[in-house]
Amino acid sequence: MASTSDSPFGKLQGAFGTGQAQNAAIDYTHPQADKLRHAAETTLERSAAGLKLVRWAYQNNIQIKVLRHKSGQAFSPENRAVYLGISSDINTISPSHVLELGGALRQAQQQMTGHGTPTADMDPVAFEAQYHAKMLDIIVTMCKIAQELEAVGNGSEFIDSIKSFGHGDIYEAYISNGPGDHLTDVYFDNLEKQK
Repeated sequence: MASTSDSPFGKLQGAFGTGQAQNAAIDYTHPQADKLRHAAETTLERSAAGLKLVRWAYQNNIQIKVLRHKSGQAFSPENRAVYLGISSDINTISPSHVLELGGALRQAQQQMTGHGTPTADMDPVAFEAQYHAKMLDIIVTMCKIAQELEAVGNGSEFIDSIKSFGHGDIYEAYISNGPGDHLTDVYFDNLEKQK
């Protein structure tokens, strides 16, 4: 058999031909990952709710990883890791990053304490109920963190971030009446407005 270098396709063959597969792993770690993770955790820990989440993550060996990505967050139960996406050209933590980390840690906590992600094989009504209950719980956790960070002198920037996520009505309802069933109505009203 001819070697890969003898082929007109050269190194392109890999998994598609007879040549060796090229194992070039792409590293998505943010260039300032450690600095950003530390800053996000430190800010989050100024909130009582945030401190509990960070402590819970460390006690349960949940890693916090900062990746080069436009934005967003996720939790991978298989990897026991929370991922926070931050654009590679950003080297400081914003209030939205802190709140996203708080939301991701709450999602991890839900998953690890038996409140898993709904699955496609579930009854559609049960799927919707579980999905929306989890989402509302995450949003309320973020509202609580924003409120607590404002109370310890961080100004309104965290509340402004909650509003920029589209959760201003839920935040106002939470501040006015605390946690409870009334938040479910506001949550579903917001979903209707977004359609």
